[in-house]
Amino acid sequence: MKIFLVFLASFLILAPSCKEKKQSAKKIDDFISKDTVQTSNTETVATKSLKSTVMVIMEDNNHQELAYGSGVIIDDNKIVTNRHVIENAYFGKVKKYGSDVTYSIKQVLAIDNSNDLAVLEVSNLHKEVEIKFDTTRPNIGKKVYAVGNPKGLEGTFSEGVVSGIRIFKDSSELIQISAPISPGSSGGQIIDERNQIIGIAVGGIIEGQNLNFAIPSKKIIALLQDSQTAINLTDVKSNKKEKGKITATLKEEVVVKNIVWYKDGGFDPDGFIKVNPMVSYSIYNQLDNSISKVRVLFILYDNENTPVDYSYQIIYQTIPSRLATKISNLSGSSLSNPFTANNEMGSADIQLDKKRGYKCVVRVLDFQIDKE
Repeated sequence: MKIFLVFLASFLILAPSCKEKKQSAKKIDDFISKDTVQTSNTETVATKSLKSTVMVIMEDNNHQELAYGSGVIIDDNKIVTNRHVIENAYFGKVKKYGSDVTYSIKQVLAIDNSNDLAVLEVSNLHKEVEIKFDTTRPNIGKKVYAVGNPKGLEGTFSEGVVSGIRIFKDSSELIQISAPISPGSSGGQIIDERNQIIGIAVGGIIEGQNLNFAIPSKKIIALLQDSQTAINLTDVKSNKKEKGKITATLKEEVVVKNIVWYKDGGFDPDGFIKVNPMVSYSIYNQLDNSISKVRVLFILYDNENTPVDYSYQIIYQTIPSRLATKISNLSGSSLSNPFTANNEMGSADIQLDKKRGYKCVVRVLDFQIDKE
């Protein structure tokens, strides 16, 4: 079974002095629940948790969207999220639930490669509620809630239970939950009925139904206690050459293949048209569940690697597990007329100009995982 975690080479951690350790421990104690909070009703838990939840939006060097995720505001100007959400990005920003205001990610304050965690400094971001972590191992059957932004749907609040505690060969530990985790949920908080964070959502298992996982809160506390040197966002890179550690994320299991361009398809042999419009492409679903509402971004770059055009496509049809579907970029599925008007899936005006050295980059941004 493949687990949706990103494990990379260990990051250099500088040991704090004894005095710093005492000060750090004292501050960390403020985060750990003393088990005196009274049980709240579900609506109260949802309202409070959403106030500390942010959407994390990562961008490439051209400020084009690279990945979505979730995060938790743990202090002023500070959030915790998954490491894999921020890797390979040049820029990033966060947005609170119910607000259009964005806050820029300044730097990475701390990182835990083994447990897929990162603490980020975010400019001018202020916490609205106090955060408490429950660092004890939760009991099987304990009711929990997943709070995040799956598939870019802001402020999603889902209920489930603790299904198990999984300890792996490398001694890493995960909390298995039944609350759903989808693309965009990574980095979101998993909380209990007392509004205590028991873990951070990280992903699921490909070969399984409703098998979702969270990183235990004790790993977050340990990261906050460590004294580290802040690093730039651009220093967080994936290392897919590391065998046995790197596995695919959810979005890497849904890919665009077999793009057919007008000239490549055998049309216009005399070179009548100056540009080469896209005709069709296929979306391959490698997950065990069917998917729908696949959001695809096409970006055109010139020979200086500067974006010159883009197009979003939202594919509403269902794509069954382990199968692909062919998408025509032209209304009526006609391959003989590249200048047909837009269809219901988005712009048909995706055109390469080879004389100018244009190239097309395709990204699957998000999708909906259908229940079986």
